[in-house]
This record gives sequence, C-alpha cells and structure tokens, in this order.
Amino acid sequence: MQIKHSILLLAVVMATAFGVSSCDKEFHSVGIDLFENYGFKIQSETYPVYLYQEQLEKVQTNGLPLSMFGEYTHPVFGKTKSQITSQLQINTNPVFGNFTQEQEDDSDPDIVSIIPENETVSEVYLEIPFFTNQNDSDLDGVIDSRDIDPDNNQSDTDGDGITDLAETQSGTNPLDVDSDGDGITDDQDDDSSSYDSGDNVYEIDSLYGNRNATFNLKVQELTYYLSQLDPDENFAAYRPYFSTTDYAAMGFVGETLFEGNFQLDFEEIPFYYEEDDPETDIDETTQIEGRLTPRIRVPLKKSFFQKNLIDLEGDVALENLSNFQSVFKGIIIQADQFSEDLMMLLDINNALIKVNFDYDINNENGTADDITDDFIETANETFNLPLGGVTFNTIQTESGDPAIAESVLAGIQKTPSEKIYIQGAKYFANLALFGQTAIQQRAAILPIISERRLVNEANLRLYVSDLYRTNTTIYLPERLYLYLSPSGNPLPDYAVDNTIGSGTNSDKYILSGLLQIDDAGLPSHYEFTITENINTLLNKATIKDGVLSLTDYENFTLGLVLGTNISQIAPREGFLINDRGMIKYPTTGALSPFGVELLGNLAEMKAAELEVIYNATR
Repeated sequence: MQIKHSILLLAVVMATAFGVSSCDKEFHSVGIDLFENYGFKIQSETYPVYLYQEQLEKVQTNGLPLSMFGEYTHPVFGKTKSQITSQLQINTNPVFGNFTQEQEDDSDPDIVSIIPENETVSEVYLEIPFFTNQNDSDLDGVIDSRDIDPDNNQSDTDGDGITDLAETQSGTNPLDVDSDGDGITDDQDDDSSSYDSGDNVYEIDSLYGNRNATFNLKVQELTYYLSQLDPDENFAAYRPYFSTTDYAAMGFVGETLFEGNFQLDFEEIPFYYEEDDPETDIDETTQIEGRLTPRIRVPLKKSFFQKNLIDLEGDVALENLSNFQSVFKGIIIQADQFSEDLMMLLDINNALIKVNFDYDINNENGTADDITDDFIETANETFNLPLGGVTFNTIQTESGDPAIAESVLAGIQKTPSEKIYIQGAKYFANLALFGQTAIQQRAAILPIISERRLVNEANLRLYVSDLYRTNTTIYLPERLYLYLSPSGNPLPDYAVDNTIGSGTNSDKYILSGLLQIDDAGLPSHYEFTITENINTLLNKATIKDGVLSLTDYENFTLGLVLGTNISQIAPREGFLINDRGMIKYPTTGALSPFGVELLGNLAEMKAAELEVIYNATR
C-alpha cells in the first residue's frame, strides 16, 4: 500500500506541475530539484460530512441477479416479507415425445412407428437453487466451512487418524470416522467401498435467520399478463416492475399449484437410473445417474400442466414465447406462517419447472420388417420451463421504529437527525461533503486549492450507533455502497479500483465501504477511500481574483445504500415518498432486506468525518 501511495503521489505531483507551469513562471520543473527545493510533509485535516435521511416509496425489482424470499424481523426496521412473481420461458413449437402432434394426428397406417403417444404428466417440480460454494483452499477435498484447518491439507477434520487429503484420495469420507456406517472406523476398516465418494458437500450461502424453520409455502397461477415492454414508452423501452406490486393481493391468481407446510432440505439431490441393464451384474437402478445442487424443490399440480402445456402440443399457444405467456402468464410464490425468521436470497436465474411425462412408443422388438411381434411400451421425458422474462420481488415492510419516520421528515426538510437508517430497497441517505451549503464547501476547499495541497488519500468514516454494542446478536451488513447522487453512477474510485477479494462481495476493497471492528471486537464504523472523488471535485474548482468557484457539484453529493453485491451497481428506478419523483438507485441497494442504524449529525457522538491526507510544502 505504501508503494501504491508513493506512485500515486508522484503522478499527482507531475500532473500538478504540468498543469500550472504555463501560468506560474516560478514553479519548478518536475525532477529531483523539486523535491530538494520543496520539502514535503504529510498532513491531514478532517472535514464535516452531513447526512440526510431518505426513503423510497418503491424501487424497481425486476432484472435482479437473485430473488429475496421469506420473512425477517429486525428490532429497528420491523418485519420484511418478500415474494416472487415470474413468467416462464419456452422454446418455439416444442415436441413432447418423438413426434409432433400433426404427425400423430395424420399418421400413415403404413408407418407403424408413428402412433398416438398419449403423453401424460407423471410429476412436476418447481426448483429454485440456493447459492452454494465449495471453496477448498487447501485442496484436501473438504470445503473451508467444514474443514478443521482450511489452510492445511494434512489436517484430520473427523479425527479418525487419517488426514483429509488421504481420505479424499482413497474414497472415504473425511467428515465421518465411519464412512460406510458398518461400525468399524475408517482407520481400521479394510473395505469402505459401499460409501459413495461422489457425494458432494456444499456451504449454503445467503440464508438468514433459522434455516431449519418451517413455513407455509404457496405457489399459484398468475392471471395478469406481464408485458416486458412499457406501454407508457410506446413499447420502445423495457417496463419496470416495482417492490410494491402485489398481483396476488389484487386478485390476479388462478389455480393453486401447491400449498402446504415446508422445510428446506440442504442435501444434494441424487437421481438413479430408471432401468437395469440385464447384461451387467450391477443393478443400475441402485446407481446414481446425476446429482442436483441443494435447492427448494416443490411438487406442483400435475393436472394443471397436463392441460396448460402437454395437451397444447401443436396448438397456436405454443407457436412462440409471447403466445405461451399470454396463456400461461406465470406464477406467484409466497410464504407465511414461519415458525422462526428465515430470509433467503435465491438463484432465480437458474430456477425452473421440470415437467416429467410418460408417453407411448412402438417397440419393434428388434424386427423392423415384422410387425406381428411389435408392442407398445412407455417412455419418460422431462420438459423444462425456466423461470425468466419478467421476474420481480414484492417486498412488504411493517412495524418499524417510529424514530425512523422522524429522521425521514428531517431529511425531506434537509436538516440533520440523530440517527440515519439504511435498509435495502427502502431507506438510504444523501451525504454532503465539506459542509451543508455551497458557502461552507467553498470555505473548506479554498485553502486546499490556494495552497496547492496534493491530496494523497481521502477517507470517509460513517459510525454505527451504540445499538450494536448492547445487542451483539443483531445482524450487521458487511458493506455499504457510495454513489454519485442523483445520477446513480459509481464514484470515480470504483473505476480505478481493480482489486479482487477472496469471497462474495469482497472485490474493490480499496474503495471499501466495509464494516470496521474496534479493539474491543465490536462494530465501529464503515470506511471508504474516496481519493479519486475528492481529486475530481478539486480539479473542477477554479480561483479567479481570489474567489473560489465550484462549477460542478456532482461529486459533492453522494448517495449511501446497502452494498450487497459490489459488482451489481447499475442504476435502476426508485420513487421517493410523498410524490417527490423518481431517482436513480443502485442495484446493489435493492438486493437485501437488512439494514443498519448509523449515527446522524445531531447525535452526541461523532457521526461522520472526511479525513484528507495531503502533502504540503514547507
């Protein structure tokens, strides 16, 4: 980091020298004599930062890389519930079985292989994968979250006297002292071949609350057509769907495809061969053909998909995607009656409905020229309907702390408050750097410009409230995100920070925004390095006749939201409460139901500060 700052400093010195050499004849050329004749010393100064509370009425939630689903109660923000509404995708003119419906209807009696196939749905499942990882730092076959020492492949996680690496290589289970469950520990067992070493172990990410909670799950048919193009834009732009849109509450539901008590299953899902090969000694029906990662897997109503999919083979309804989505408009997935809080962030981009169906085929019995020994047998296929097109979250919140409303009112009036509340898809803040007014900002910046200070680093700190010192079990988001307000675009620091972290949401760690922990092990503040942004606004400042002019305020006013995914920062539409219009809101701020309580400028303790570290001439 010291090397980086030195290089940055030299670059800034050179740029500044070239920039002023034409108007200042006494300024030295860049070189050794500059550093010899102008001694530099590092100094720092702290400037005020003002935070103003804001609240969204609604935010665009279609086009997100994940979906929120479940229920979560926060002691400050109250209860948040989220449901999923989605269209389904289909290929043009699908064929169920071996022949089109036209071939079945107009079959030639002389072609005995073409028969009515009588396709019949055997089972239907909705599948929504969890986000998982199998990170294994020491490559010993045990994922880091289960490994007793994830940096040492000679560790022995299950304590059976055999290293994790050796067990993985020999085909026994490094997480079980008795892999095959025969009562003999692995270090004494000569035969553990009945253990299936192909089983995978996953770490399930992005589940919050009690992952073993039970709840009532409901999947319903959507009866409202979700247009992908916006009629308000003459169908020339994509239509946004918002967090407040609830078609179930508006009555746009048809058949119930599933309803019942549900509990998550985190095991890998194996699939076995359906038929045994009589020419082998092994019963293939006991052998695993494939595996699915852990996921929500819900059985759906078979008769519905028989009527609205399989029986439509050859119908105009399946000619193209638009026709299909006009007939089968989508599904709504809801949950309630949770035994305990459980909020899930799900991999909606890989979600689908699997329709398994049986159909008849003519078996020629190995004698194509002799039809007397032909017979009809049953085959099985799976047809996939991916969730896609328009998919969005409906988010409901209730029973938050009344103090939040007071902070929001103060923010609307552009006055500070005691607390600032940041919550995904609802509460955010605007920050004013260097002062509340343009006059204060000019007064703060004038010495920097007139004294030609070379800014080496600028650090912004936002302090959390003391709520987290007395309630250490409250979940705190690991990251916040700053952006340019009102454009919604990222800070200049985002573009120049190419650092890559080792985990989810850990890239761009120089820009940071990460939660900082104090010496007592308690959460202290969120910290950002915004050097590029400060230099950008300083470069836009000019002095004429001793008067400082700020020609562009874009970099002075910043927005602050939750930073759930630092790579998902594209602006989307959000609407402020009290009919105050539309704003641009970063995608990362719409990806989480959680929140953080920060100190505001009226708090008795320090709420926020901007520290500028610079080089000054002696």
